Amino acid sequence: MSESSYWQDYYLKSNLSYIPSQFAVFVANELANYSSLPFIVEIGCGNGKDTIFFNKLGFNAIGFDQSDQAISSGIKYCSDNGIDLQTTDQILFARDLNNISLLDVKDKVNQLNSKALVIYTRFFLHAIDDDEEIIFWELLDKIGDIYSIDVYLEFRNINDKDRCKETSDHYRRYLDNNIFYKTATLHGFDVEYFVEGMGLAKFKTDDAYVSRFKLSKQCC
Repeated sequence: MSESSYWQDYYLKSNLSYIPSQFAVFVANELANYSSLPFIVEIGCGNGKDTIFFNKLGFNAIGFDQSDQAISSGIKYCSDNGIDLQTTDQILFARDLNNISLLDVKDKVNQLNSKALVIYTRFFLHAIDDDEEIIFWELLDKIGDIYSIDVYLEFRNINDKDRCKETSDHYRRYLDNNIFYKTATLHGFDVEYFVEGMGLAKFKTDDAYVSRFKLSKQCC
């Protein structure tokens, strides 16, 4: 089964929670200290639970995921629970990395007149391959050439490789923090925050060993 088919099937058959992730709660607390309301772009949003959470808190957020089944599930959840969020189909989009356009971001930033732009991604980097990671950094470069941005990331690192996993076996990479740090700095980002360990992303029996980073890049 291809990775694309795996995720389509996963979101079709799984009865997934819409409780926000621990990382989303952490980031929301950080964003509350910003001097102006940030616009949030989530890449790899799954069923949109964190994107929905940010919007319910009053932030402006949009989410992208390659699985149209995941996005459909998120939109249906909002519809079934009376959550409007300025019509959910305008905040959740079924697109893979190759189809996320800089225009998607520019249109929303201009529409909302946002002063702060945040890229948010959780459990995404370890689920894509090396070539897709290059595309990810290229997208950040394009955005960072126009806007000052903060990037919040959480991913499984090499210390998690042999640990118990709750979900079925599928493609995962386990990132090396040193390599990630070097890659970020090569792309012009400052590393403002870093922590790693367990207890940050628990899911049933899976207590993933993860890294959390906050990157920043000032434009022009």
